[in-house]
Amino acid sequence: AEGPRVSSPPPLEGPDVWDHKNHRFRPRQSLISTIRCWKCRRVGHLPQDCVAFLEGDERNRRMYSPLLRRWHNKCQKILQEDASCHVCGIRSNLARCLHCSLVFCDGRGHLVDHLRENPSHTTLLSYKLERLVKC
Repeated sequence: AEGPRVSSPPPLEGPDVWDHKNHRFRPRQSLISTIRCWKCRRVGHLPQDCVAFLEGDERNRRMYSPLLRRWHNKCQKILQEDASCHVCGIRSNLARCLHCSLVFCDGRGHLVDHLRENPSHTTLLSYKLERLVKC
């Protein structure tokens, strides 16, 4: 007595199960929700994405250098800003070049063009990934 099946994105695991009482599929668990970070011991993110030690009490702050904490704070402020591509004005698939502070979209090739024209610009902040990317 299982309802119709629908395809779900790959990061979700488990079978689709129809909830007859609520007339919908039951939510499936994400693979990431089963991962426990070894740094903070919390579930739901990978250790490389952990920011628990960047904020918090003083004994945790010793784990990261002041420079890394400043970068983290700077990136968090940048990600809160309303951004659009410097070339075309689009607001999706964006990355900010941290060498020149310009924002480019990746979907129309403006980011690739910028990196080809400026090979020394190797550090980007991805708005989609919400993290630093080095090229």
